[in-house]
Amino acid sequence: MIFCYLFVLFGLGAFSVNTGVTDSIQGVTVIGKLTCGTKSISGVEVQIWNKNTDDPDDLLNTTYSDAKGAFEVYGEDEVTAIEPHLVIKHNCNNGIINPKCTITDAYLIPKKFIGKTYDMYIVSLNIAGRNHKKNCKLLIDEIWNLMVNETIEDQIIETIEDR
Repeated sequence: MIFCYLFVLFGLGAFSVNTGVTDSIQGVTVIGKLTCGTKSISGVEVQIWNKNTDDPDDLLNTTYSDAKGAFEVYGEDEVTAIEPHLVIKHNCNNGIINPKCTITDAYLIPKKFIGKTYDMYIVSLNIAGRNHKKNCKLLIDEIWNLMVNETIEDQIIETIEDR
């Protein structure tokens, strides 16, 4: 009989611990508007990640900015404390949209906004975020044109100086 009481007691204890896990889901919503230079930028990928110390970070959700540059993304995870950050993948290079560039910026989400909405307001993509990574590819023709133009400019300068 005591065995039955202990079984029920520990069984209920295990059940309440398991239900506590689902109650500890933490999430955050991030909203904002993306600009490149002075214009809104649409179709930009916005991801929300959870930082893990021992494992690779977890992707919680992905969205894209609309025609006005606005975005809203929500992410949640079933852990006791999340460390969310936003990753924005775009091609705004120094205020100009350059399709040959892939730029990734990361932004920390303050912990005080967990369980709430974090409004980033206007995010100017020509200002580098945390962990700014840029990869711009020039085509062979463009490199050749740059070299030829440089040579022609040098010749013009030499001709002017000779006069």
